[in-house]
Amino acid sequence: MESDPWGDVKPEHKSLEPSIEGTVASGQGAFEGQVIMLQPPSNASKIIGICCIILGSFNLLTLLGYLFVPQVDPLTNEEILVSTSSFIISISSGLISIVTLCVGGYMMVNFQRKGIYIIIGGIILGFILSTISVMMGDFEGWGDSVGVSDTAANGILIGIQGLCNVLCGVIVAIPLMISNNGLDG
Repeated sequence: MESDPWGDVKPEHKSLEPSIEGTVASGQGAFEGQVIMLQPPSNASKIIGICCIILGSFNLLTLLGYLFVPQVDPLTNEEILVSTSSFIISISSGLISIVTLCVGGYMMVNFQRKGIYIIIGGIILGFILSTISVMMGDFEGWGDSVGVSDTAANGILIGIQGLCNVLCGVIVAIPLMISNNGLDG
C-alpha cells in the first residue's frame, strides 16, 4: 500500500473547520462622499465641428454654382427666372450659412461653447430668410405640378425646411448634452 501524499492534512470537504479564501467586500461605505471620475473630455465637439466646416465648404461650392449656373426646372428642363429680391435673399442666406458653419465649426474644434450658439443662430436666421423667400411668391404655379394648391405647397416646403433645421440644430447641440464635453465655460 502506498503512503498518503498529503500526510496528516485532511481534505476540505472532510474538515470540521470552515476555511475562507479571500474576503467579501461590503458594498456600503466603500465610497464616502462625492466620487469624481477623471477621464479625458469627449471629442464630440471636435468631430461635429469638423463636420460643420466640411458642410460650410460644400455650401460654398453650392453658392458658386447658384451664381454661375442657370437655374433649371427639373421636370420641364426650362430655365427658371428668379426675381432680384429673391436672388439677393438666397445669396445672403447662403453667405450666412457658410460663415456661421465655418466660424462656429472652428470654434467647436477648439472646444468653445460659443461656436455652437453661432451655428444655431445661423440656422435660425437661414430658416427665417428661406421662409421670406418662399413667401415672396417666386414659386407661383409649382404646386400644380405636384397636385396641390400653391399655398399648400408653400406650407409643405416651409414645414420640411423647419424640420430639417430643427434636426440640424439638435445635431449641432449634441456636445451640450454630453456630461464631460470639455467645452469652455
